[in-house]
Amino acid sequence: MQEFYYGKYEYILDEKNRLRLPAEFRNAVGPNVVIGEGDGKYLLVYGANDFKELQREKYDNYQKDQSFENEMKFKEFSTGFRDFKKDNQERFLIPSELVEYAELKSEVYVVGGVGGLEIWSKENYEHRYNLSFAHSKSYEIEMKKVEAAIEMKVEREFREKMAYQRAMAKMEALYGKLGEDDKK
Repeated sequence: MQEFYYGKYEYILDEKNRLRLPAEFRNAVGPNVVIGEGDGKYLLVYGANDFKELQREKYDNYQKDQSFENEMKFKEFSTGFRDFKKDNQERFLIPSELVEYAELKSEVYVVGGVGGLEIWSKENYEHRYNLSFAHSKSYEIEMKKVEAAIEMKVEREFREKMAYQRAMAKMEALYGKLGEDDKK
């Protein structure tokens, strides 16, 4: 059963690309960690046992459906991670290619997740989640504009329909009277 990690912690990546995990996560992940690329500009960190469990789960899914797509997902997942051992100061070294991939600078966020942790550059994290927030707010604003426009259109169509009905009633009353006068 995978652990759930929660919280967001701001940490410093030293000049040698070493990082110490937050105390809340250190014991939970154990002495060995597995690190790989996330599906955005961040890194995924799993304790070795959690990673093995996740890998087994992905392999079982592949065994159920051995399509090429599932095979590629499993291989991509399995080959995209590497084992690391923490040093005696509870730090682990992040390889330069992973630092480049995640665009890590000195200030990073270590964020909890399902089964593991995420390491984000402060800039990428804030950009992604502030942008998401801004998008959700602008979406709300746009939806309110759309709703207002629809309401105005419905109201205008109603007024036009009522004006049309009044005009038709007047014409019917007028022509109806003319028609009755012709009958006499």
